[in-house]
Amino acid sequence: MNPVFLKNKTDEEVLNTVDQSGIYQIRAVVEMIIRLKTTLKKNTKATKDFNKNSSKQTQEVINLTKWLLYLTIIIGLLAFLQLLSIFVNK
Repeated sequence: MNPVFLKNKTDEEVLNTVDQSGIYQIRAVVEMIIRLKTTLKKNTKATKDFNKNSSKQTQEVINLTKWLLYLTIIIGLLAFLQLLSIFVNK
């Protein structure tokens, strides 16, 4: 059983090989360590990508909230000016 043969096996099959003794056991353990390391790298990258996108979306929401505040103030001022013009023209 060579290491390439283990790469084609499922995790469960490799773990069953770990239960054996001798060189097969060592190769199976090394294969599982390699798989765990690869999975950890993928998850770390996915987490970093998620955090980057999350920060970007948070900043976009903050910017939209500021624009809503500005527009609300402008509408309030326009309403005040309209009421003011009604009372001045009476």
